Amino acid sequence: MRRWRTAWWLAALLAAAVAAGCLPNRVAISPDGRTMYFSLGPQGPFGGGGGLSNIYSLQIETAEMQALTDGPGAKTWCMPTDGAKRLAYMELPVAAGERAIRLLDLETGQDIPLTGALQPHMYPWAIPDREPRLLAIREGADAEPYWALYGEKGLMALPLPEGAKAVLGNVGVAPDRFAVAVSKDVKLPADAQGAEKDGHEYQVFVVDLAAGPAAEGEEEADAEAKAEVNATAVARWLVEKEPVVDLAFSEDGSRLVAAVLEDPTVFYELDVTGQAEPKRLFECLKAYYPQAAPDGGAVYLRTSAADEGWREVVLWRPDGPEQVLARLPGKLGEAYTTWRWLEDGRLRVYHLSNEGVRIIETAADGSEAKARRLSGDNLMALKYAADLKRGIARTLCVSEGECPEALAEKLKPVLDPLGQIVKSGDDAFEQAQQAAAVWEEVPAVPEIEAPAAAAPAAEKPAEEPAAP
Repeated sequence: MRRWRTAWWLAALLAAAVAAGCLPNRVAISPDGRTMYFSLGPQGPFGGGGGLSNIYSLQIETAEMQALTDGPGAKTWCMPTDGAKRLAYMELPVAAGERAIRLLDLETGQDIPLTGALQPHMYPWAIPDREPRLLAIREGADAEPYWALYGEKGLMALPLPEGAKAVLGNVGVAPDRFAVAVSKDVKLPADAQGAEKDGHEYQVFVVDLAAGPAAEGEEEADAEAKAEVNATAVARWLVEKEPVVDLAFSEDGSRLVAAVLEDPTVFYELDVTGQAEPKRLFECLKAYYPQAAPDGGAVYLRTSAADEGWREVVLWRPDGPEQVLARLPGKLGEAYTTWRWLEDGRLRVYHLSNEGVRIIETAADGSEAKARRLSGDNLMALKYAADLKRGIARTLCVSEGECPEALAEKLKPVLDPLGQIVKSGDDAFEQAQQAAAVWEEVPAVPEIEAPAAAAPAAEKPAEEPAAP
């Protein structure tokens, strides 16, 4: 039996989890930092639900929620693209094994497939540049994972080593460039006993998408087709066991940080030109998801040492002590946390879990932290209201003449009274939504106590020897 790579096995496990009702969810943020996008199922963002979920938007200031998709199947793992005019997301239909990427126009509501269901695609990442480009993991003919890049004209060639397989982890994205990790199976050097071992060569590539301006009289699409796509190797590791690799660019693409998720996780700064060896920054147990911070620092996530059901957002500085910026509920796989540096230099943390949504804002140095929470009950109330509003809008469209005439005539006795009821209930609907759209203040770094250790089992008394 062919041995699957750990990263691809994990991707397959996540797909199976969706079928069981658990979502590989993520939080996407609009460019202005004011809107969150994520997936919700019948029991919350990470609950069960038989593989059913849809995409929603949440306005940070008003807690206004909108349902962006509907219908069967799981819709999850979304990311804004094309200047937030569209939203890319992963769809896992009811049929097992089908995984596709779709593009949703946030202005018109048009929802179209980017990839088909016959060749599974997962985990879309948008590359911020002048033309929408989307990176995803696709399943090759050999059932192994490979990176695939899509532009306006379809699949674009990537100058990565032949046969190099995609490594699961966060992708580094910046204007006109991205960074990905790939892996090849290799033989490791002989050990002291002279025996070779099976291992893996991990490489990180920075891929530049330098299109340049369109020539006079040349269409933009033609210029894109001629775009140069260059790849530079910036890191290489030989490993026996396969780790996950998280990558992140600074906003301008000048810095690239990496976390190799082993035990412990090791953090690096990579030279984007590939001319210098990776610089080891620090290591930390149960840490992941680094992001570049000002002044050569990094922000990352780690599991709380006090309670594995909590996570911490930590600011690391090259010449100063670490600082915990936020402490948030939800262990790995049961919550999603991301953050954004705002225009005024402040850091905003976005956190999604079944406990609700938490927003934390701090100064650039981590001081002046303030936190607020939209409870899980209110989040789900807003979800049901958003679902109802979307369903009503569709029903009213049918009742207002957009239905085929032959069908409209048959449904008229039902839809006309329903439309009148809905319109007369607008005020009640808005009041119900406002009642759930409530942010409450909470501590940014709440004190938590370590779970009480289980009492040792009582010793069984010695048994009397059996009678001869």
